[in-house]
Amino acid sequence: MSFVLGFGSVEERERQKIREAIESGMEAGVSIAMTLKPWNDAYDRYNAMDKNEAPERYTGVHCYGGNIHFSHINRRHALSPDGWALWQVEEPLRVTQAAWDGLAKLQLEPTP
Repeated sequence: MSFVLGFGSVEERERQKIREAIESGMEAGVSIAMTLKPWNDAYDRYNAMDKNEAPERYTGVHCYGGNIHFSHINRRHALSPDGWALWQVEEPLRVTQAAWDGLAKLQLEPTP
């Protein structure tokens, strides 16, 4: 686990929550993009908000190239002139056997 000034355990807990959501979604045959949609929709919505309206911290996430790419935003970072700070973290996508089985199911079912 690594930390950057202005970021830390809040972001680590969010990454753990996202990793668990990806794994359970894959086990259920839900695509990673659909699993990550709530985080990314909120990320886009918060980025468009005024500094005083948006939450202090939030996370966007994408999965490509076999890695999970997290973008942690701190809107009230003490060392930033405008308050914005970004911490990007890349982690390998770890897949359990149950998740692979869920992915196989996803690939065999027709898209609605």
